[in-house]
Amino acid sequence: MTYPPHPAVTRDTILCEGRPVTIERFAPRGKDAPATATVILLHDAEGPGPDRPVRAEAAALAEAGFAVLLPHYLERTGESRVGFSGISRHFGAWRDALEIVRAQVPGPAALVGRSLGGCHI
Repeated sequence: MTYPPHPAVTRDTILCEGRPVTIERFAPRGKDAPATATVILLHDAEGPGPDRPVRAEAAALAEAGFAVLLPHYLERTGESRVGFSGISRHFGAWRDALEIVRAQVPGPAALVGRSLGGCHI
């Protein structure tokens, strides 16, 4: 299943130890962005591709009024999806990338993770 794009998604790229990491920002609907709580939503081992449920979850959170950051943290290690052997090998690098993502949020942020993403919390 492919999920329709959220109407207010922008993409930024940050560098983590020289590697680009994409962050998708889902704007909250009907709220003033500076006054809105932020959710950093972490995808599963399959990544944040167009057919992944994490995209619908990000859109639903934005629809509920949250600013949502969806970091493509697997990019830190050049992965688009990961198996069990890659998890222990790359976990530290992904956490480093997420610390840089967290620094992008000026105030408090909630971390929400799906499967592998929940392990980072």
